[in-house]
Amino acid sequence: RSRIDAPLHRRGIIQDARPHSGRLLMVISPVEWRTRMKKIDPGQTIQILANVGVIAGIAFLAVELRQNNELLRSSSRQALLDHDLSLVETGMAYPDLWERAASPEALSFADQYRFSLQMIAEMRSREHEYFQYKAGLLDEDVWLSYRAILSISLGDERGRKWWNTVGADQFDPGFRQMVYGSRPRCAR
Repeated sequence: RSRIDAPLHRRGIIQDARPHSGRLLMVISPVEWRTRMKKIDPGQTIQILANVGVIAGIAFLAVELRQNNELLRSSSRQALLDHDLSLVETGMAYPDLWERAASPEALSFADQYRFSLQMIAEMRSREHEYFQYKAGLLDEDVWLSYRAILSISLGDERGRKWWNTVGADQFDPGFRQMVYGSRPRCAR
């Protein structure tokens, strides 16, 4: 035995010390093992409790994030609905405009101006919905239902002419590509 191990051996901490693969293997007595395992330092207890608290805090944050995402989606859908209803109300306020817009005759300056403003509002709404979808705030099926409105807005000759001559350049390039991709009749 070495001088270093002798005091530990006398106290019964090391039962046996023998060479094993070029290293010294130390076997601790069962009494010492139980003594070491029973002693839990108060600092260790505090550290364990702190770790449990951190894990519980992370779980709480995950639940909060999920609830906030659901609330954000809900408020986003409500805002989209409110805006769409205001567009419908505006359209109902000028039924004669839409009748004249559907005819092949030229519109008066005032009618053309109102038609352009209505188309800008309609297409801005679709663009906003497109961005909401891209950001993950709208489910794909909801987005596809909003995108289907493009066939109404750009479904006639006047709407397509407005988009191709006046409207398209006012909107985001990604949105324009989506419109051209979903409505081939709008292509330049």
